[in-house]
Amino acid sequence: MEAAMKSIALTGLRWTGLSQILTGVIQFAQVVILAQWLTPTEFGLMAMVLLILNVVSAVADGGVSAALIHVQDITNPQRSTLYWLHLGLAALISFVMLAAAPLIAHVSGDASLAGMIRWATLSVMFAAIGTQFRMFFHKELRFGPVASMEIAAAAVQLAVAWSLAAMQFGAWSLLVGHMFGTFVGMVWMLAIGLRHWKPVMRIELDGLDRFVRFGVYNMGEKLILFLGSRIDQLMIASLFGLQWLGLYNMALNLVIYPIQRINATVTQVTFPLFARHQHDQTMVRKAYLRVLRALTLLNAPLLAGVMVTAPVFMPALFGPQWGESVYIIQVLCLYAYHRSSGSPAGSLLQALGRTDLGFHWNLLLTSLTVPVIWWSGSSFGIPGMLWGLVGLHTVMAVAYYPLVIKRLIGDSVMDYTRILVLPVLYAAMMGVALQVVETAVPWGGLAELAILLPTGILVYAVIIWFLEHAFIRDLIHMIRPIRA
Repeated sequence: MEAAMKSIALTGLRWTGLSQILTGVIQFAQVVILAQWLTPTEFGLMAMVLLILNVVSAVADGGVSAALIHVQDITNPQRSTLYWLHLGLAALISFVMLAAAPLIAHVSGDASLAGMIRWATLSVMFAAIGTQFRMFFHKELRFGPVASMEIAAAAVQLAVAWSLAAMQFGAWSLLVGHMFGTFVGMVWMLAIGLRHWKPVMRIELDGLDRFVRFGVYNMGEKLILFLGSRIDQLMIASLFGLQWLGLYNMALNLVIYPIQRINATVTQVTFPLFARHQHDQTMVRKAYLRVLRALTLLNAPLLAGVMVTAPVFMPALFGPQWGESVYIIQVLCLYAYHRSSGSPAGSLLQALGRTDLGFHWNLLLTSLTVPVIWWSGSSFGIPGMLWGLVGLHTVMAVAYYPLVIKRLIGDSVMDYTRILVLPVLYAAMMGVALQVVETAVPWGGLAELAILLPTGILVYAVIIWFLEHAFIRDLIHMIRPIRA
């Protein structure tokens, strides 16, 4: 059984890893290329549209898509019922978006936003049509079809956005690229998914209460989590305007989103695996702590490297108009580490059916985030808001263990603390070494970056090989392919 689970996990990690790496590279290429043609204000417009789409995605299926993985004995009529309810709810939310578009545009102060929101409703329906097919493949631990779809969709999005930006379509190039990518993802999932499952024209309400109960908390958690993690963008748009939102969103693209991709590579695989073993707390605890340790050892040096090299790569790759993003990037690296260390618990909460606990935690975090950001931003500007975020999440990271983690895996406070603290110390050592090298390098721009990147990788590799030697050997052994 252990060998079979290892084989499944390794296959899943290879597929999700390939998807996250390639889509991450494509997304980075898109940001670098479009930054040459679009202004921060145009990026800010698209950021507002994506904020709305992400809110909609958090509620469009009533939270029940994840329940398809958590519940192990779902029937075909129940699954079909959930599929049609999902489409109906997505259509209703799309209608609400259409009606609210003029009001949102008026509040934002940019009339062009209304038209962009109206067209963006198509993405809501495209995503709804393919979501449950995607969840089917996740449940069956077949990550290849999902990974291939994500890569194809990202490539189409880049091609469309790049072409339209070159023809001076401004923010619309980003929106149309996103819509085409979503459409390709829908068609891809339908073409593959219908071979394995076809929804029947039947509504069966018996037994749906457990899906609804799970879904309500899951939907609430996702919505609150999204608002808590994006309230900074909403307040920047309100307090400082779309130009600063564009600068801030650029920083998020370079700091938060790559970390999310790294975490998603693992959590997409661990969610269905945790769900299959949800009644074995010992196994779940060991697996969770191992996953968290691997991710923190990877994320901490990446963020430290971005923090040190941001003054070098931003002007060299993106141009002088994005220079004000450098400070935002550096402070967000501290905030991103707290975000990334809490991410693996999300799949654990869903797998164990404790979406209620996740909902209550994110409700608490968001209720504190709003006043902290509003006060610090209105009082001290963008820097104050950034440090307000860092300070709040530092305090809440301490509270996260007793309020959430301990309830899921039992008492592991010493292991949990070491896993979070030690990678920060290792990354700080690497950062100091990079600062020393940076002062000694006589060149600037890409030439300096070409020296700093391999230096940082080499220094950190030496640090963790000597200080985390046993875990690295164990990790290498764990991911080594099983031989017959």
